[in-house]
Order: sequence, then structure tokens, then C-alpha cells
Amino acid sequence: MLKIPPTFVFICIEMSAIAKKGKDYVKPLIGDELNVLSLRHNGK
Repeated sequence: MLKIPPTFVFICIEMSAIAKKGKDYVKPLIGDELNVLSLRHNGK
């Protein structure tokens, strides 16, 4: 299994902040990333 680098998590957080500012086109990307992260977390 690949480990998620801290920079990748940081980018996700930054993208989440951007999405909260009303960038609707970013929200689907965030949803996909959160789904992947939650699946990886639950899969441990």
C-alpha cells in the first residue's frame, strides 16, 4: 500500500479551503479525495 505524503494532505486541505470560498468546480475534486482518504483510513 502506498503511503500518503504530507504534501498531498496539505494540498487537499488547501483545496478544501478554496472550495469553501465558493469555488464550486473544486468541490467534486475534494469529495473524491475525501472518499479516497476515508476509504484508506477505514481500510487499515
